[in-house]
Order: sequence, then C-alpha cells, then structure tokens
Amino acid sequence: MNRFAELLDRLAYEPGRNNKLRLLTNYFREVEDPDRGYALAALTGALSCKHAIPGLIRDLIAVRTDPVLFALSYDYVGDLSETVALMWPRTTPLPPRSGGEGSGVGGGAAITEAAFPADSPPTPEPSPPRAVRVGGGERTVLGHNNPPPPTLTEVVITLRTLGKTELPKQLTRWLDGLDETGRWALLKLVTGAMRIGISARLAKTAAAELGDKDPHEIELMWPGLTPPYLDLFAWLEGRAEKPINLDPAPFRPVMLAHAIENTDFANLDAADFIAEWKWDGIRVQAVKAFLTFCHHCICPAPSTASCWWFATAAYKPSTSCSNA
Repeated sequence: MNRFAELLDRLAYEPGRNNKLRLLTNYFREVEDPDRGYALAALTGALSCKHAIPGLIRDLIAVRTDPVLFALSYDYVGDLSETVALMWPRTTPLPPRSGGEGSGVGGGAAITEAAFPADSPPTPEPSPPRAVRVGGGERTVLGHNNPPPPTLTEVVITLRTLGKTELPKQLTRWLDGLDETGRWALLKLVTGAMRIGISARLAKTAAAELGDKDPHEIELMWPGLTPPYLDLFAWLEGRAEKPINLDPAPFRPVMLAHAIENTDFANLDAADFIAEWKWDGIRVQAVKAFLTFCHHCICPAPSTASCWWFATAAYKPSTSCSNA
C-alpha cells in the first residue's frame, strides 16, 4: 500500500504528462503482480467499494475529532480524503491479528510466546526486518508489535469480501496503522474519487509503454479483461500471448470522423481500415407509445416521415411540420 500511496502522491504533484507516464510505467515495471494490476484498475475506475460512501468516512472522523473543527477544515481543504488523512489522530499501533501476511484483513499474525516471554518485555529494534515467516502459519515478531501496512491486494480483496457492518472497524484499523500519505491513498481508493490528474487513457498508455505496444490494442481488449490483469501484463512483458476477447460482439471504441479528399483514395487500401457511419447533428431518441402533436397532425408513433419536429413536441406545439 505504501508504494501505491507514494505513486498517487507523486502523480498529484506532477503537472507534466510525460513525467506522469514515466512514473506510471516505472511503477508497473517495478511492482509485482497482483498489486500493479489492482493499481491499474484503481486508476482506470475499474474498482469500486459499494459500502465505502463518503458518509461513512465522515462518521469515522467525527468519532476521533471535534465535529466543528472537521467541518472548518473540510471547508478549507475541499477534499474529504485529504482532510481526514491529515486530521486522523495517531494512536498506539494495534497488535498483529491471526491470519495471513500483512496487516491484511482479518489481520497479520499472532504474537508467539517465544517472541515475547512473560518475564521480559519487548525491546524496540529500529533495524529491519520487522518480522519473519515461520512454520505453521505463524510469524515471529522481532522487537515490536507493529503490524506491517497492508498491501494493495489485501485492501482490494478485503473491501470485496467485508460486509457493511464490518467495514467501519476494518477501515479504522487501517487508518490507525498508516501514515498521512497512506491514509490519503487508502481513502482515495475506497471512495473511488482519485482526482490526481490521471485519465484512464493515460494509465492504459503507460501500461502499453511497458511492452512497447499500441495503446489502441489495450483499448480494444480492455472490456474483456478483469483485475488484476495478470494476462495483460504477461503479454506486455512477453511472457504470454496476446489476450483474446471471446465475446462474440466485442467492444469497438467510437471512431472520430476524418475528411477524405478525392485525391486521397489512390493512396488508401480499404483492407487497412474499419469504417462506420458518421452521424451529424443532434441525435433524437424515439420512445414507443409516445404521442407527438403539432398544429397540423397527431402522430400515433414518432416518425420523421410524418413529422420531423417531434423532438420538442412534448414541450410546446411545433410551428414547422412536413404535413403542413
């Protein structure tokens, strides 16, 4: 989670597009699966937490701080995630909880008796490692009771599986164990409101640069991919074949229209292009059983043949009709 938080923090302060691409591509290159896949999903809006609504975040901070002070701070800062991240009070770190590696969900690991004998309290040791893995699914904590921060994968999987009533306590544990930047990134992730100057297209372009691919190729296959995009990154790194979209009606992005002069056809090969109809003007949606009226006729069903002015007929009589 710390690597993802650092990425968001640097992107938020980086104004240049090329530098943003460099930061993203380096992150995708250096971070392992599945964290980088979930990061790509978060940056493209493919992740969501149905229970982490802004009201829940406000309730959590209201318990820890003065409501009036929070309201004044939020009004000044203007961003909920940043305000809560800065105002969240530091507390005594919670002991690790039994479970998998990380701070994780349903928590880190149990403290063993061998690590902390009853007659001698632990002595903090600033040097790493913080913990080492031992057999039997337990972990011996060396010198302190701080659980490591959760990984991005742990956070995403937990948010998918936790119930609505369990989420507040889990968010509180995470917020207590992270620093200001980590809390800010966590709240951005769970609320889905990134707002760091990154578009989905830019994130996909950065991923494409990882394997020197055309971003358009990723756009075409994107609707058939799911986080954490293991097959996508395997293809970008040359470890697997290109993912195949098995959807019989695959997604095709809307193409922009380009003018073609008569002299251009001699240099164009139709086999190299995909064509679609280009519709100009305002699009009109016809609704079944909609009655259209004007001064001259009443049309049982909308029809441009009988009355081409039916788009506004529901609001005011038309003064122009082909039946006039």
